Amino acid sequence: HAYYAIRRAFEPVILSFEIGNYIWLWAINDSPNPAEGTVNIQLFHLDRNKASQEITRFVTIPPGQSKVVVRLDEAGIGLFRREHILSATLSGKNGEIIARTNSLTDIERHIAFPNAKLNMLVKNDELVITTDKFAHTVVLDGDSGGEKLGWFFEDNYFDLLPGEVKTV
Repeated sequence: HAYYAIRRAFEPVILSFEIGNYIWLWAINDSPNPAEGTVNIQLFHLDRNKASQEITRFVTIPPGQSKVVVRLDEAGIGLFRREHILSATLSGKNGEIIARTNSLTDIERHIAFPNAKLNMLVKNDELVITTDKFAHTVVLDGDSGGEKLGWFFEDNYFDLLPGEVKTV
């Protein structure tokens, strides 16, 4: 689990929510090139299984810099209950996902996660994964005739929102 979390933390471009008195979304660019695109932020309601609020911003992050994309209350996302997930994606000009992040709004043991049903499709030696409800900490595992050796997924232990497509 730690390997995948550290790997995501060292991606060249990342998004990160800072939750304190206010909630800020930061964009960090540790690559040698400018990163730019559209940031989509959702306040996803677990029980209703849909985004209750959504905002979009265009952002350019110079190389080697970080910047605040938005302070959520200033963008119209004010008070909300703790059964929400904060989600943000940075998409490039061609719609490719450059960075994504999810953040719980309460400590994990206080959240009742829904029973999500994952759908998997094998396409060109890759798994294409979708879900019907928010899936927290998806763990991929496999075996071949009872043998677990030899399975390595490029990503594992991830969250998935309905409507997202994860290719591993």
